[in-house]
Amino acid sequence: MAQWLGTLLNLQKIDLRIRDLRHRLALLPGEMENLMRKRSTLEAADAAAAAAVRKLEADIRRGETEVERLNADSRRLQQQSVMVKTNAEYTAMLSTIAHNRERVGELEEQILELMDRLDAEKRACARTVSDNAAEIKNLKTEFAELLAFADEVKAELARLTEQRKSSGFGIDPAVASRYNTLLNGKKGGTPVVPVENGICGNCHLKLTPQTLIQIRQGGVGSCDNCQHLVYDPAAADLSND
Repeated sequence: MAQWLGTLLNLQKIDLRIRDLRHRLALLPGEMENLMRKRSTLEAADAAAAAAVRKLEADIRRGETEVERLNADSRRLQQQSVMVKTNAEYTAMLSTIAHNRERVGELEEQILELMDRLDAEKRACARTVSDNAAEIKNLKTEFAELLAFADEVKAELARLTEQRKSSGFGIDPAVASRYNTLLNGKKGGTPVVPVENGICGNCHLKLTPQTLIQIRQGGVGSCDNCQHLVYDPAAADLSND
């Protein structure tokens, strides 16, 4: 095989790897953001469950505080009853005490209901936190692994980019120009492809006789259909390269 053809194929191997690594690196921010979003959703669920528990606890405390206030008010009125001088004042005081007692009864029923709800809410919160804990741990591990993987990809990219600087020497300038155009084209793909049974390895159409003659002499030609660079592995003796 012509030395520069081997150099071209080696360069292509490096370039395709660089392209794959850059593509993979470009996907990492989205993957990491997705992991953070999942983690945030789970943590928000934990926070919401805990908030529901705290709200019920606060409602119970408010109810208990109101019961204490009403009972204290009733005791105060009872103590003051001995100083009441008129029946009207006494009747009003008894009415207030009765109203306080009734309200206390209502509040105590509400508190009992809230306590039942609180027990259920605590159990639900514990289940939510427990169920989410393992998944949050896994998400943290995946995130750390992606960070480490990103460093590995960047390190390999840096090594290959440096290696590429000295990997294109000796390639025919016209071929190198065509190669770079194909490599950086919008369609991507592989710039240099082998020919099998006279068929282009890129577009899979038959090559012209003139191109076949050219590549059977060990050189590189261009497919008349897709313009990709083509070569004949047998003529280039790749098996022994």
